[in-house]
Amino acid sequence: MRVNGTQFIPGLAFGAAWIGASLAARIAVNGLTRAAMRHGGAPASKRANYPAQVRTRFSCPVARSFARAWRGKQERKMNSPAGDDLSEFAVALIDTRQNISPRRLDEPGPTPQQLQVILGAAAAAPDHGCLVPWRFVIVGNDQRERLAEVFALALLDRDAQATPEQLENARAKARRAPFLMLAIARLNSGKGDAGTAAATGRGAQHPESTDADVNDAERLVSLGCAIQNMLLTAHAAGFGAGLTSGQALASSRLRALFGLHDNEQAVCCVNIGTISKRKAARLRPDMSAFVSSL
Repeated sequence: MRVNGTQFIPGLAFGAAWIGASLAARIAVNGLTRAAMRHGGAPASKRANYPAQVRTRFSCPVARSFARAWRGKQERKMNSPAGDDLSEFAVALIDTRQNISPRRLDEPGPTPQQLQVILGAAAAAPDHGCLVPWRFVIVGNDQRERLAEVFALALLDRDAQATPEQLENARAKARRAPFLMLAIARLNSGKGDAGTAAATGRGAQHPESTDADVNDAERLVSLGCAIQNMLLTAHAAGFGAGLTSGQALASSRLRALFGLHDNEQAVCCVNIGTISKRKAARLRPDMSAFVSSL
């Protein structure tokens, strides 16, 4: 199955969603609430009061149209207790997410239905000019050995003296996580001067703007936001996820395998699965280390 990062499950009519949401809440897996209870992101008294529409949003397609309408209403009530709960849960979700090594990810991975939700979250990323300057390629189980050989050959290209053990370790990187996907950035390289926007003073909203008016920095920011959206959605569904990279991503062999165009760059691999062993939380920098005032 091929799933594009910009695909989404079509919303049902508001009336049908309103009726179906109650049934969906009974039968669907409650991803967000499970994550909150697992990690203790909010006090138990408040977790029990999460609005049903929030609790079922990631559980089933029927509830999603209902949730969209409900969310608009809640934006006007952010000072209410329900708004406070949603804010607390969002902070807890972000604070409890960890980058999980593929070595610690086991079966099961996401189902096709869960992948629709996880991958669809990428479409909510900021995107100056609505260019969708990224794409994702899923590496199915039947294609893992092709990628494994590319990893091994890319190592040989860099080091002709690589040992059989090193080559096998390189191959193993393609086999570990239940779900594996390559994140690709669509950059300005090969499409004109990346400094066009700065030179002309035009932005993406200018009537005469082109793709080149959105520079590579903005494109990479958009990709990073798309990836973070997917990581958080996977975390909310109870999965572990991690990003991996390496010199092999820049190899001509990998570019050929994934059919990368001249203006495309392989950025990282996204790995998702069930956490077999959780590592200690890393020490995070204090806000004063990265925030200042002009």
